[in-house]
Amino acid sequence: MHHFIFANKDTTLYSDDIDQNTGKDEILEIIKQPFSASYTGVVSGTLLSRALVNFDITAISKSIVSGEISSDARFYLNMYVCSAEGQPETTSLYIYPASQSWIQGVGKRYDSIPRHDGASWQYNDGEILSTWDTLGSNPMSGSDHEAVVQLWSDENTFQTSGHYTYELADLRADVTEIVYQWLSGSFVNNGFLVKRTGSQEEDGRKYGIIRFYSTDTHTVYNPKLEVAWDDSTFATGSLTGSDATDLFVYVKQMQQIYNNRDIIRLKVGSRTKYPAKSYVTSNAYNVDWYLPTSSYYSIVDSQTEETLIPFDTGSTKLSCDSNGNYFNLKLNGLHPERYYRVKIKVVSGSFQQVFEIPQSFKVVR
Repeated sequence: MHHFIFANKDTTLYSDDIDQNTGKDEILEIIKQPFSASYTGVVSGTLLSRALVNFDITAISKSIVSGEISSDARFYLNMYVCSAEGQPETTSLYIYPASQSWIQGVGKRYDSIPRHDGASWQYNDGEILSTWDTLGSNPMSGSDHEAVVQLWSDENTFQTSGHYTYELADLRADVTEIVYQWLSGSFVNNGFLVKRTGSQEEDGRKYGIIRFYSTDTHTVYNPKLEVAWDDSTFATGSLTGSDATDLFVYVKQMQQIYNNRDIIRLKVGSRTKYPAKSYVTSNAYNVDWYLPTSSYYSIVDSQTEETLIPFDTGSTKLSCDSNGNYFNLKLNGLHPERYYRVKIKVVSGSFQQVFEIPQSFKVVR
């Protein structure tokens, strides 16, 4: 099962204008650009920027206490790339829990009259000029509370390790340890600080710019905190196990429209694609089948092909009861007035196959 909440505030902190607020910008920037004096009056230096992103997890805490969300759920920070310039072959970012509270503010990077009433490189609250412990925000100390992420990937999904090419993937970072520190009360939830590694910020190399969509974007790519846990159960009853190498997979009785407040159950049917001929009076296509226990679902945006819920062995396993396979889906994290499709992945030994369900469904308010 997956549950999503959208960020309630975010901003970028820039080292070249230490008291300027940018809380209403449509993008968040991670910049590392050394520059040298090119004409009289310009001083050599380095332009750095970091991003702050905050989520209200009060409802999540209550849902864990009530049992609606599993107590061993995992948490992922999702941020979507707008553009990137001058990136090296491998790009790494660090995510920390921010050490102090901060105000988003209403400024923008290129305001003709800069705004100072909100978080900036020097101040966490521009209204009363309360400074950060360290310029640019000071993360919690100790490597145990870092979430290290990689952004280059050979697939169009976020990877934490593996082979990296020049295709930049969206950020989906495991921040489980940080969130549980907040939920337990060990840390106060002041949001995430997203930045480059300390060594990269301090060396003399250029690392370019990565731009993410912010909460003020006019797109569907707002930052999201994803909660994922395994809610699957598997009881086949008198059903027949399917032949994984000869399958036709479909979703039964999918509605065309659902409300974004709904939790729906989508039933997954399967049958043999080419049943063997036999001298029987029953219809081979009417046999109730079930898929292997290692079968998973994924949700994609029909228009953009963006993967919103990826295949995951810990949170997207298909369930099964006496009527067949199914999965439950919370629609709160899907933007309304858009269409979505389902993919089913079947794994059986060395065999793997992904089935794209052609029908789509719309989520409305």
